[in-house]
Amino acid sequence: MRRRTSGRRGFTLAELIMAIALLAVFSVFIVQMFAKADQLSRKARSLDQAVVCAANLDDQWRMDGTEDVPLAVLQLRLNRADKLTATVNLDSHFQLCEEIQTVYVAVLTLQPGQDDSGAAVPGLWQLSVEISPDGPSDSGPIYALQTSRYFPEEVSAP
Repeated sequence: MRRRTSGRRGFTLAELIMAIALLAVFSVFIVQMFAKADQLSRKARSLDQAVVCAANLDDQWRMDGTEDVPLAVLQLRLNRADKLTATVNLDSHFQLCEEIQTVYVAVLTLQPGQDDSGAAVPGLWQLSVEISPDGPSDSGPIYALQTSRYFPEEVSAP
């Protein structure tokens, strides 16, 4: 019995070079996609932490106790005045820190509250919390939160 054999037993050098070149091109695109996904993931994680931090600062401004409340937030709560501003230094994990460790800054601004017509409402105060990277940045704040609180003790009885 005679076997029929083909003259080709494997891939040619040109075919191997072409396959390796295609693999290299596709690998570049895949690595770029992973790098972009990692960058977006870090950005989303920072935004999520900024939202939680702003909500915590707002809760601390709204509550009545003074335990574990940053001094800047406590001053805004106790000394209410129009356009009063306080700054809170935050580290890379959005935790309170010393000025030397600051990565992010939360700026809290207090304003008198207004009704739908724009008239001031006695006892109503609006707090704006903006969290931004420390230092000069053209991108603006990472997250901004506006909230209100009513202080009935400021309203005079008729």
